[in-house]
Amino acid sequence: MEPSRFLIITSHRSTDNTWAEREKYVQAFIEQLEDRLEDTKVLYTTYDDISCLIKGSQVQMVDMKHGVDLKDVDVVHFKNWMFDSEQAATIAFYLQSHGVAFFNSEVNAGLAWGKIAQMCRLALGDVPVPDSYFAKRAVLAKLFEEDRLPDGFSFPLIMKADAGSKGNDNYLIKTAREALAVLAAAESDKEFVIQKFLPNDGDYRYLFIGLDSDPIVFHRKGTAGSHLNNTSQGGQGTIIPDADIPNEHLKLARKAAEILKREISGVDVLVDKATGLPYVLEVNSTPAIATGYAIERKNAKFARFLQEIFEQKEEE
Repeated sequence: MEPSRFLIITSHRSTDNTWAEREKYVQAFIEQLEDRLEDTKVLYTTYDDISCLIKGSQVQMVDMKHGVDLKDVDVVHFKNWMFDSEQAATIAFYLQSHGVAFFNSEVNAGLAWGKIAQMCRLALGDVPVPDSYFAKRAVLAKLFEEDRLPDGFSFPLIMKADAGSKGNDNYLIKTAREALAVLAAAESDKEFVIQKFLPNDGDYRYLFIGLDSDPIVFHRKGTAGSHLNNTSQGGQGTIIPDADIPNEHLKLARKAAEILKREISGVDVLVDKATGLPYVLEVNSTPAIATGYAIERKNAKFARFLQEIFEQKEEE
């Protein structure tokens, strides 16, 4: 019988002392703890050592320090997670989906502002998303320096800031040299996700203002020579009549918004023109309602949404 595995995840960052100082007493604590336990292996790692790979509907989170999939440990203790709150919450969600015990349970706070957090939650909820890979930028830089890519990836690929919005910090990368140039020019605290490039004829924004009614749907297509379809990046938008919206895509968009608990949101769906398959790119929690495209229509729908809420409250 294999020994139980207890994993501590901590942060390189601290306001009190350096990682080199902290690592010494973390290691000493682990050795003492292991001596007191029977048939138990105690490990420690950091948030910087956790990678996330999404291929199809499969999600894999690996502690690169030990080469261990996090679903294969028995208990996890999150330390100093306030420095990496969204990543920690995503890890906790992954552990919960595989029945792995962890504490403190407050870490599973449902945070999903960034790209990889959304992709993980959606993929684990059986919503198709582009194949994606996340690791801290030092790991990405090493991969590109060695001209290597995660399993299943090839150029060209998309590299986008994990916290990016409106098409900013979103690049179509054709070589490792281009990727390294982007990483070198980016602010030091900016992290990146790489994704499989999907050929397309634009994407579709499903603007939900309440999930009990149908969204406003418009098609967005980028300018010639750009892979970005965002209207904020010069893309053109066209309202899609309700009768022309594929029911399968509508269900997919609504499911994505429900998983992320975003009743007011913009769900971006892209159709791979090589396969005809739809993928959810993002569930934007702050879609442009007062600005951007079709403002009057969005305003009218928002007013109806509020009126229905007020009427429901009066009936209670």
